[in-house]
Amino acid sequence: VTAIEAEDCAQCTPAAEILATITSARANITASLSLKSADSKSQRLIAEYSIKRLPTVVVTGEIDKLKLSGSGFEKVQDALVYSQTPPPYTDAATGAVKGLVSLTYVNASSCGECPDLMPAVQQLRSILTVKGVNVVDKDSPEGKALVEKYALARLPGILVSSDVAEYPIASQLAATGTVKKDGSIVLGANPPYLNSSTGKVDGIANLIMLNDSSCAACY
Repeated sequence: VTAIEAEDCAQCTPAAEILATITSARANITASLSLKSADSKSQRLIAEYSIKRLPTVVVTGEIDKLKLSGSGFEKVQDALVYSQTPPPYTDAATGAVKGLVSLTYVNASSCGECPDLMPAVQQLRSILTVKGVNVVDKDSPEGKALVEKYALARLPGILVSSDVAEYPIASQLAATGTVKKDGSIVLGANPPYLNSSTGKVDGIANLIMLNDSSCAACY
């Protein structure tokens, strides 16, 4: 068993968690080796088995006797290779860390009727690995630039960086919001919200009730 750890990725899944999958399968491990991705042997294994994500684990030997179905391992030539490393992970080809998401909350403090989206920000933090949350007001220089760049039509809004694409929930967020050219997803507020084009609050309804005091049988 050879574990290949990613370089400089504190947020990545530890290879030890992947090794635990093999241990739970009651495998008879005769030799175990842990390497960093920059090691020459790691580079050979990455090339030989077309490894895409790090960290990973490569198992060789009597692999047909191992019961690892559905555990994230796939057979590549004469080995079992863990290929489903969850985000964040390191791209084996480029060394870039994928799946670290940035959130930007563009607030509309001048809109007293608008909803607070901070609970939605916290919910995203619970299902994504977030490297930072930036809160700006729409009237600040940064806020104005973001509203213009990403065409934020409904404020307040949340800007989710393109690394969200590494997560299964990305398709759901894309259906709810708007995917921009750089891969970011914009989530606008539900009514009532501030229309950034008109500067008016949309989604507020006025209700008029007409009562007939002379009708005792009426509701």
